[in-house]
Amino acid sequence: MVIIPKFRGQYLNNWLSFSYKLHILHRYETHFGHPNKSYLIYSKKMHMNDIIKKTSEFVKESLKGNDASHDFAHIQRVHALAENIANQECCSSDELELVSLASLLHDIADWKYSGSETAGVEAAQSFLQTLKYPQDNIDRICWIIQRVSFHDEIGRTPDEVEMMKKDKLLCIVQDADRCDAIGAIGIARCFTYGGKKG
Repeated sequence: MVIIPKFRGQYLNNWLSFSYKLHILHRYETHFGHPNKSYLIYSKKMHMNDIIKKTSEFVKESLKGNDASHDFAHIQRVHALAENIANQECCSSDELELVSLASLLHDIADWKYSGSETAGVEAAQSFLQTLKYPQDNIDRICWIIQRVSFHDEIGRTPDEVEMMKKDKLLCIVQDADRCDAIGAIGIARCFTYGGKKG
Protein backbone atom coordinates (compact mmCIF):
# COMPACT_ATOMS: atom_id res chain seq x y z
CA MET A 1 0.00 0.00 0.00
CA VAL A 2 1.36 3.43 -0.97
CA ILE A 3 0.65 6.28 1.42
CA ILE A 4 0.46 9.71 -0.12
CA PRO A 5 2.27 12.10 2.25
CA LYS A 6 0.72 15.33 3.47
CA PHE A 7 2.06 18.74 2.45
CA ARG A 8 0.77 21.75 4.43
CA GLY A 9 -2.22 19.73 5.61
CA GLN A 10 -3.50 18.78 2.16
CA TYR A 11 -3.14 15.36 0.48
CA LEU A 12 -1.31 15.71 -2.80
CA ASN A 13 -3.23 14.82 -5.92
CA ASN A 14 -0.32 13.03 -7.52
CA TRP A 15 3.32 12.15 -7.07
CA LEU A 16 4.42 14.63 -9.72
CA SER A 17 3.30 17.54 -7.58
CA PHE A 18 5.10 16.09 -4.57
CA SER A 19 8.24 15.40 -6.60
CA TYR A 20 8.30 18.99 -7.79
CA LYS A 21 8.12 20.26 -4.21
CA LEU A 22 10.96 17.93 -3.22
CA HIS A 23 12.96 19.19 -6.18
CA ILE A 24 12.53 22.82 -5.09
CA LEU A 25 13.39 21.90 -1.50
CA HIS A 26 16.50 20.09 -2.71
CA ARG A 27 17.57 23.17 -4.68
CA TYR A 28 17.31 25.32 -1.55
CA GLU A 29 19.21 22.71 0.45
CA THR A 30 21.96 22.51 -2.18
CA HIS A 31 22.25 26.28 -2.39
CA PHE A 32 22.37 26.99 1.34
CA GLY A 33 24.10 23.78 2.39
CA HIS A 34 21.90 23.15 5.41
CA PRO A 35 18.67 21.13 5.26
CA ASN A 36 17.06 22.81 8.27
CA LYS A 37 17.78 26.29 6.95
CA SER A 38 16.51 25.40 3.49
CA TYR A 39 13.32 23.96 4.98
CA LEU A 40 12.71 27.15 6.97
CA ILE A 41 13.23 29.33 3.89
CA TYR A 42 10.91 27.12 1.82
CA SER A 43 8.29 27.05 4.59
CA LYS A 44 8.42 30.85 4.94
CA LYS A 45 7.95 31.27 1.17
CA MET A 46 4.96 28.91 1.16
CA HIS A 47 3.49 30.74 4.19
CA MET A 48 3.93 34.12 2.47
CA ASN A 49 2.27 32.83 -0.70
CA ASP A 50 -0.69 31.77 1.43
CA ILE A 51 -0.89 35.25 3.02
CA ILE A 52 -0.78 36.93 -0.41
CA LYS A 53 -3.52 34.63 -1.69
CA LYS A 54 -5.78 35.31 1.32
CA THR A 55 -5.11 39.04 1.06
CA SER A 56 -6.00 39.05 -2.65
CA GLU A 57 -9.26 37.24 -1.91
CA PHE A 58 -10.07 39.69 0.89
CA VAL A 59 -9.36 42.73 -1.30
CA LYS A 60 -11.35 41.33 -4.23
CA GLU A 61 -14.36 40.82 -1.97
CA SER A 62 -13.93 44.25 -0.34
CA LEU A 63 -13.92 46.10 -3.67
CA LYS A 64 -16.93 44.32 -5.20
CA GLY A 65 -19.14 47.40 -5.08
CA ASN A 66 -16.57 49.82 -6.51
CA ASP A 67 -16.66 51.24 -10.01
CA ALA A 68 -13.93 50.34 -12.51
CA SER A 69 -11.70 53.24 -11.45
CA HIS A 70 -10.89 51.53 -8.17
CA ASP A 71 -11.79 47.90 -8.76
CA PHE A 72 -9.78 44.71 -8.28
CA ALA A 73 -8.32 44.99 -11.81
CA HIS A 74 -6.72 48.29 -10.72
CA ILE A 75 -5.29 46.54 -7.66
CA GLN A 76 -3.87 43.74 -9.79
CA ARG A 77 -2.11 46.21 -12.09
CA VAL A 78 -0.68 48.21 -9.19
CA HIS A 79 0.40 45.05 -7.37
CA ALA A 80 2.19 43.64 -10.42
CA LEU A 81 3.95 46.93 -11.17
CA ALA A 82 4.93 47.50 -7.53
CA GLU A 83 6.56 44.06 -7.35
CA ASN A 84 8.34 44.74 -10.64
CA ILE A 85 9.70 48.07 -9.37
CA ALA A 86 10.72 46.47 -6.07
CA ASN A 87 12.72 43.85 -7.96
CA GLN A 88 14.33 46.55 -10.10
CA GLU A 89 15.25 48.40 -6.91
CA CYS A 90 16.86 45.21 -5.52
CA CYS A 91 14.54 45.09 -2.52
CA SER A 92 15.12 42.32 -0.01
CA SER A 93 12.56 39.52 0.36
CA ASP A 94 11.22 41.19 3.52
CA GLU A 95 10.84 44.53 1.72
CA LEU A 96 9.17 42.85 -1.24
CA GLU A 97 6.71 41.23 1.17
CA LEU A 98 5.72 44.63 2.58
CA VAL A 99 5.43 46.19 -0.89
CA SER A 100 3.29 43.30 -2.08
CA LEU A 101 0.83 43.52 0.80
CA ALA A 102 0.70 47.33 0.85
CA SER A 103 -0.03 47.46 -2.88
CA LEU A 104 -2.84 44.94 -2.49
CA LEU A 105 -4.42 46.74 0.46
CA HIS A 106 -3.90 50.38 -0.52
CA ASP A 107 -7.46 51.04 -1.76
CA ILE A 108 -9.71 49.09 0.61
CA ALA A 109 -12.34 51.28 2.32
CA ASP A 110 -10.91 54.24 0.39
CA TRP A 111 -12.09 57.62 1.70
CA LYS A 112 -13.70 58.43 -1.68
CA TYR A 113 -16.15 55.55 -1.10
CA SER A 114 -16.23 55.08 2.67
CA GLY A 115 -16.20 58.77 3.61
CA SER A 116 -13.66 57.99 6.33
CA GLU A 117 -9.99 59.00 6.37
CA THR A 118 -9.05 56.10 8.63
CA ALA A 119 -11.35 53.26 7.50
CA GLY A 120 -8.82 51.83 5.04
CA VAL A 121 -5.99 51.60 7.54
CA GLU A 122 -8.32 50.16 10.18
CA ALA A 123 -9.64 47.52 7.76
CA ALA A 124 -6.12 46.54 6.67
CA GLN A 125 -4.91 46.29 10.24
CA SER A 126 -7.89 44.23 11.35
CA PHE A 127 -7.54 41.82 8.42
CA LEU A 128 -3.79 41.28 8.84
CA GLN A 129 -4.26 40.66 12.56
CA THR A 130 -6.66 37.82 11.76
CA LEU A 131 -3.77 36.20 9.85
CA LYS A 132 -1.51 36.49 12.93
CA TYR A 133 0.80 38.67 10.89
CA PRO A 134 3.61 40.39 12.89
CA GLN A 135 2.37 43.66 14.38
CA ASP A 136 5.49 45.64 13.47
CA ASN A 137 4.97 44.67 9.81
CA ILE A 138 1.28 45.58 10.07
CA ASP A 139 2.23 49.01 11.39
CA ARG A 140 4.69 49.49 8.52
CA ILE A 141 2.11 48.48 5.90
CA CYS A 142 -0.54 50.74 7.41
CA TRP A 143 1.92 53.65 7.47
CA ILE A 144 2.49 53.12 3.74
CA ILE A 145 -1.14 52.76 2.63
CA GLN A 146 -2.15 55.81 4.66
CA ARG A 147 0.24 57.91 2.58
CA VAL A 148 -0.14 56.51 -0.94
CA SER A 149 -2.75 58.88 -2.35
CA PHE A 150 -2.35 62.47 -3.54
CA HIS A 151 -5.14 63.35 -1.12
CA ASP A 152 -3.03 62.43 1.89
CA GLU A 153 -0.29 64.91 0.96
CA ILE A 154 -2.73 67.82 1.34
CA GLY A 155 -2.15 69.50 4.68
CA ARG A 156 1.17 67.81 5.41
CA THR A 157 4.15 69.98 6.20
CA PRO A 158 7.04 70.26 3.72
CA ASP A 159 9.20 68.27 6.17
CA GLU A 160 6.66 65.45 6.28
CA VAL A 161 6.39 65.34 2.49
CA GLU A 162 10.18 65.33 2.21
CA MET A 163 10.40 62.43 4.67
CA MET A 164 7.82 60.50 2.65
CA LYS A 165 9.88 61.02 -0.53
CA LYS A 166 12.83 59.33 1.18
CA ASP A 167 10.91 56.19 2.11
CA LYS A 168 11.72 53.64 -0.60
CA LEU A 169 8.81 51.27 0.01
CA LEU A 170 6.23 54.06 0.09
CA CYS A 171 7.67 55.53 -3.13
CA ILE A 172 7.46 52.15 -4.86
CA VAL A 173 3.78 51.68 -4.02
CA GLN A 174 3.02 55.34 -4.83
CA ASP A 175 4.75 55.15 -8.21
CA ALA A 176 2.92 51.94 -9.12
CA ASP A 177 -0.42 53.46 -8.14
CA ARG A 178 0.22 56.75 -9.94
CA CYS A 179 1.38 55.03 -13.11
CA ASP A 180 -2.14 53.58 -13.27
CA ALA A 181 -3.51 57.14 -13.15
CA ILE A 182 -1.82 58.31 -16.37
CA GLY A 183 -2.14 57.46 -20.05
CA ALA A 184 -5.19 55.81 -21.61
CA ILE A 185 -5.99 53.78 -18.49
CA GLY A 186 -5.74 56.88 -16.31
CA ILE A 187 -8.11 58.84 -18.57
CA ALA A 188 -10.60 55.94 -18.62
CA ARG A 189 -10.46 55.71 -14.84
CA CYS A 190 -11.14 59.46 -14.52
CA PHE A 191 -14.24 59.25 -16.74
CA THR A 192 -15.42 56.15 -14.88
CA TYR A 193 -15.07 57.76 -11.47
CA GLY A 194 -16.65 61.01 -12.74
CA GLY A 195 -19.60 59.06 -14.10
CA LYS A 196 -19.98 57.23 -10.82
CA LYS A 197 -20.01 60.46 -8.80
CA GLY A 198 -22.08 62.38 -11.36
